Amino acid sequence: MASFKTARGWLLECQENHPSCREQVDQMRPTRLLKIPENEAGILHLVNATNEHSYVALSYCWGCDQPCKLTKERLREGCFKIRDLPQTIQDAITAARNLNIMFIWIDALCIVQDDADSIQMELAKMPAIYSNAAVTISAASSATCHDGFLKPRDPVDFNRITFKLRFRTPDKEEGFIFLAPWELGKQLESMGKEPINERAWTLQEHIVPPRVLYYSFQQLHWICRKGILPDGGFYPTDRAKPWKGSDIYRIFTLSQASKEMIDPSMSTVLMRSLNSHPNHDIEYDGWRRNWDNLLQDYQARRLTNIDDKLVAVPSVGILFARYMHTEFLAGLFERDLAIDLLWNRVNVSKAQTRPTKYRAPSWSWASINSKTENQIASKKLRREGDVTIEVLPWSEAPSTRTRIGLASIELRVRAWITKTKSRNGRLQGEFEGATCIFDAIDPELCTPSGIDIVLVEVYWFPQPSGRIGGRNQADKIAGLIALKQDGQERYRRIGYFDMQVSIGRGMVPRARQPRQDMVRGSLQSQFSDIVLV
Repeated sequence: MASFKTARGWLLECQENHPSCREQVDQMRPTRLLKIPENEAGILHLVNATNEHSYVALSYCWGCDQPCKLTKERLREGCFKIRDLPQTIQDAITAARNLNIMFIWIDALCIVQDDADSIQMELAKMPAIYSNAAVTISAASSATCHDGFLKPRDPVDFNRITFKLRFRTPDKEEGFIFLAPWELGKQLESMGKEPINERAWTLQEHIVPPRVLYYSFQQLHWICRKGILPDGGFYPTDRAKPWKGSDIYRIFTLSQASKEMIDPSMSTVLMRSLNSHPNHDIEYDGWRRNWDNLLQDYQARRLTNIDDKLVAVPSVGILFARYMHTEFLAGLFERDLAIDLLWNRVNVSKAQTRPTKYRAPSWSWASINSKTENQIASKKLRREGDVTIEVLPWSEAPSTRTRIGLASIELRVRAWITKTKSRNGRLQGEFEGATCIFDAIDPELCTPSGIDIVLVEVYWFPQPSGRIGGRNQADKIAGLIALKQDGQERYRRIGYFDMQVSIGRGMVPRARQPRQDMVRGSLQSQFSDIVLV
């Protein structure tokens, strides 16, 4: 009970005194909530959510198919017996009740699980559902819905205790304080391996909320936009340097925010900084670095259903896009869409068969199962004028469904296009020595006779003029490999390429444009419009 009382005080202090912790993304609410009864063995009733409802959201690992979930049939009944629910959910209800919050949102019980339309509608609301919750309870130490998280913890190695001191709280509750040798590295490593940090869906559930009660293996942590505090014992970081051992802490800033550790939820501070900064691109690049780091972490996490690769993360992408003054689109950002197209499958990540079910457009990293990276976006190689592709205006504005991968979308671009062939996974002709990384295993590409493809130039790496060792320095180009769809003027992305381009002997023009013209002329490239699906 002492922990609940302290957490209740922390929650009230956050809501009353910290404006950045009170701010809401928008007024959108989940479709339904669960009303918590006062007695522990009572019945949860489904209610239509309104702006007046203060509620708790639960972040937890399912671990298996839920033994009790909302279905079309159960929706007609409109209630659940608490004693029939798995232990993790029962513990969340107990925690919410002790926080004096009598409504709770739990995905398995508030989204109709056998209704695709209901699922898609609630997925589109995820940013608002978690950002507008009074607090999110993270069952970090529970690997399944049956494990629970309100149980005794062993925060230290009891075989190494130096002192054991009796302690009495102001409320007359008795306990003990333990003094033991401290090994920071092992503690951080232990928290980084908690089940909640291995699951892809929970990444957005920890970054988007303004407040999180994080129930770890060791103890309870209170996290909000003003910092991180432990419920006694293990302190996960110091006030000057954020702890990078776990995703949940890596995004939140502490008392001293650095440019390398921007908190995407601290809107007041960031917007003031962004609007006053003489070079907005510096702040924008900071967001990009954080997004790239998060994306690597996200792709390393587990997904029970790989088809959820895009829909499990848009809440974070939409939040980042808001403060980058752009829009999130199928895992990419519209402001930097050309650069974002240059992702590639990580070489150490084995190519897998291309999914047959649509989950994202072919030009999105989420369209394949392998891990991806974007070296140009992450290594700050971008310079004005280096991007040679032009993204054309949308014929129809992208909808929320298309932005999060629930509906297909076409991308129209104008670029330098070069026709060539691919044989057994290799480029032919002038491009035989190019670095070529195909996104996935496509049976149609593995033909001894070869197949016609096009190379779409996206980026030009200009080299300094002059000669080194008697040889002209070569520029470098990078872009997409695309395959024309049967009988259609549409192309599907199938890979990434980059290559050095030699202009030959003789004097090399200093200006970039003549060099580009000479290269494109030798490759017989054409400046054309193309549609990517």
